[in-house]
Amino acid sequence: MDIEKSTVITVAVPVQLRDKSLTEIYAAIDSAFSDLMQPVRAERNASDERRFPTSHVQTVNTRTWQTETAMMWIEKLPWPQSEAARRAIQNGGVITRAEVYQILGARESERSLTGFTRPFSRIALDLSQQGYLPPAANLEPVGAFYTGGNTAAGFRVIDEVVEAIQEGR
Repeated sequence: MDIEKSTVITVAVPVQLRDKSLTEIYAAIDSAFSDLMQPVRAERNASDERRFPTSHVQTVNTRTWQTETAMMWIEKLPWPQSEAARRAIQNGGVITRAEVYQILGARESERSLTGFTRPFSRIALDLSQQGYLPPAANLEPVGAFYTGGNTAAGFRVIDEVVEAIQEGR
């Protein structure tokens, strides 16, 4: 099935959609168009495989955080952020608020965690400016997560950094 760029495709919208919202009509049209294009996509994929066989293609690492850079990032972090990052990576990238307070040796009533993620981003920015990270790298390698309210339930290290560190072990 060849469809040229100038071909107009007409899609019939069922009468059942007469009383539906515009969003529902667009969803139905999108679904019908997707079904219509399925044979074209299959033909194109088969044609692409014949013209550009992938059997000899080597996988390239496109990760922006490499092992050496991630290790350097952890080493440059001040305490307690370095310890929090290490524990989070051991836990698959997550550390709870309670664990951070345990590292600090403080109670929640004694200390706020406002600004706790700033050093993570500041060091990442420094590494980027020094050329260790490409422009596409995520310069916020640690973020807070919330389970409700305005208080962070914990902190999450991005998967790319976790993978890079774990790969280096």
